Amino acid sequence: MVTVIVVRPRWKPLLAGTALTVSGIVEHSGMGAMAMLPGIMLLCAAVLTPGDSDIDHQRRQQLMRELAMYSTPAQRRDLEAAFDRYPDAVTGEIREILASPGTLAYNNALPGAGRY
Repeated sequence: MVTVIVVRPRWKPLLAGTALTVSGIVEHSGMGAMAMLPGIMLLCAAVLTPGDSDIDHQRRQQLMRELAMYSTPAQRRDLEAAFDRYPDAVTGEIREILASPGTLAYNNALPGAGRY
């Protein structure tokens, strides 16, 4: 029996590496050639960086959905105050999710007005 573990590649270094490598190949003289080496290095880094398994990805997505319920600034402060009682090793992943741009606190201003 063969067990296959599916991992998600790191897309940002993979896309950046592909763009730099292709531009280095297309413009093989001058500045284009200088972009090829960092592109190849990013491609190697994308391959060697371990990705999340499907179970880890699903768990993280569920955690993100649960944390999205804490949308007002008061709720976020209460949540962060509770996290201050625990070491960063325990709450590090949650703090990382809360700090990501996709989970900014809900703004009660007019829709489409943006943050000032």
